[in-house]
Amino acid sequence: MTWTHIPFRFDIETVRQMFDILVEFGLNVDSLTPSWLNDRFIQEMSAGSRDIFIWDYDDRFREAMLVTDLYVFLRTPHHLRPRVLDAIYSLNRDIFQYLHHYSNQGTTHLTRSGVYLAAERGRAHLSRYLDSFSAQTPEYRGLLEMIFIEQFIWTFNLVVAHTLLEHGVGFGGFPEDLDLSLPLQRFVAAIKQDSIKPETLSILRRLLRHGATIDADVIAVAVEEQGTSILRLLSEFEADFAIYGTPAIFMAALFNNYEAINWLLEAGVDINASILLRGKLTTVVGGFFKKITNYSHILQRSFSVHTLYFGVWNRKGDLGNSFSVSMFKYLVGRGASLCPQPGSSQPNSLLIHAVKTGKHRSDIVDIVSYLLETQGGFRDPLPSQPCLFEECFQDHPSCSHASDKTLDCGLPLFKFLLKRGVPIIRGGVLGHLIYHKAPLDLIHSVIDSGVDLNAYSGHDRGPEDVLDAAFPFHITALQAAASVDDLVLVRRLVDKGAVINLPGKGQIGRTALQAACLPIPLFSQDDTTVALVKFLIDNGAEVNAPAAPCGYTALQAAASAGNLRIATILLDHGADVNAPPGEISNRSALDCAVARGRLDMAKFLLDLGALSAKRGESGYDGAIECAEEYRHWAVVALLREHAKQYTDIRNLLRESGC
Repeated sequence: MTWTHIPFRFDIETVRQMFDILVEFGLNVDSLTPSWLNDRFIQEMSAGSRDIFIWDYDDRFREAMLVTDLYVFLRTPHHLRPRVLDAIYSLNRDIFQYLHHYSNQGTTHLTRSGVYLAAERGRAHLSRYLDSFSAQTPEYRGLLEMIFIEQFIWTFNLVVAHTLLEHGVGFGGFPEDLDLSLPLQRFVAAIKQDSIKPETLSILRRLLRHGATIDADVIAVAVEEQGTSILRLLSEFEADFAIYGTPAIFMAALFNNYEAINWLLEAGVDINASILLRGKLTTVVGGFFKKITNYSHILQRSFSVHTLYFGVWNRKGDLGNSFSVSMFKYLVGRGASLCPQPGSSQPNSLLIHAVKTGKHRSDIVDIVSYLLETQGGFRDPLPSQPCLFEECFQDHPSCSHASDKTLDCGLPLFKFLLKRGVPIIRGGVLGHLIYHKAPLDLIHSVIDSGVDLNAYSGHDRGPEDVLDAAFPFHITALQAAASVDDLVLVRRLVDKGAVINLPGKGQIGRTALQAACLPIPLFSQDDTTVALVKFLIDNGAEVNAPAAPCGYTALQAAASAGNLRIATILLDHGADVNAPPGEISNRSALDCAVARGRLDMAKFLLDLGALSAKRGESGYDGAIECAEEYRHWAVVALLREHAKQYTDIRNLLRESGC
């Protein structure tokens, strides 16, 4: 959800009257704010659940939600939670000033907003404010502890935090099982916004004295956009940069802070040690291509409910998206190995990683050129490695383009690699070029280069259940040409030796004929499709080739497309109207027609004896359920009529003893 903010104009009488009406109808500014979440959610989080919904609210509202729900998590007594007026103080000072006179506690009770208002006037004024309630200290001790804890969750206020420490409020109110490195992390992130003061050092010493440790996350957060003052401060407290400092190098690279990188390397940080980015181990240069927009992406410690409240990871808009090419080259010059994962020794590993995850970058050609030069050209890949050229067209989470822009994203890089003399060792990329409608002259030049026309794209990418995230990841050139309804290209591929009956691979694979019977709608032209299907059959295409687990036979594909001409041709050449369905899709030809609401196709198939994959008592149970689900009522009526006839005939046969 994205909030739209409309500024309040308090110079307009009707705006002020609106709040007066709210109070008149029962708004109590001294009432306690409700919790945004419920106890059950907090219990699930406390049990270690990682299934967390990250809100896309405006930062002020999102932090307000975290603060109010902190009290549920801490089991804070109800009377110590924020008042409505306290929350309004944090969200809109104009509204607060207008509603303040409706409060009955402004001068008689110690309040959160009262603490912050006093702090605005300085430490001495805040001390006097706190002292004025000294007689009620036992009653308000818990409130002061909560205000102190809030400094490490919400906006840190140095005056408030240090003054509360001077008044005997410490870290005792924090959860007993809380790793105090989390409050330290928030504290370090906060002091980057201000100069280091004696009060800063005092709080830092107390945190460390109470058990906080300067871990990798704390050091990473200490990196500033310029300079090294916070890093130097932590070094005075014996921070172990050699062990924990590598994520900080990555952070410094994001900020293009060369001074910090030099300082960290001189402090003994291993530039090639592993770091955790977005939950996966990588290296500093391997993380170059990942989208990093907030601290959650560089979180090194295991996630827990405490990080939801005390960590800086939930703060948005603090980090840039990526570091520069010049920084990338600088890191390599300072000793960063060309490996995307620690210890990787496979040839071209960073080059492949760069193409796979960084092709969305406008400067990717410059990066690839630099890598080729640095590693001395393209090296012979291992059989287990993915094809470099295929990676130009594989979608990846780092790529922000829509899938229909894959060609625009990968083609310039593909052409550059060809120009640099990188050989196309495998032919799987040809399926990508054809499927994404690359220029025909480029496709023909690849065909003429002698690549294996029968290679499957993506054949080295891992388990098939992963491969099948998208259809073009696992097809041959001929299957791709058939799927885009390109008869001319199909003819040429067959003439050059492409095998027509290669099976469809993976969960949604298709043979060339199956692909032709259900072409991409954007490219489909009925006359061309008919000619294409006839050509494939005339050249030996298997009409009854089995369906992939999530795929279709040729007739099932034609039924889904509602193409009666294609269905007729297939049936004339022996297509089985009741061929077994895919193991997972579990739809017969009739079911496929019904799911699409193809009334004419359904009637055509019924007249030929077609049945549902889930036959039931009537022979059509599954088809009827499917038609009802998609609200194809005319199809439902047709099926029920045939079901009745089927049942009547079956009963008649039973009565006659047949």
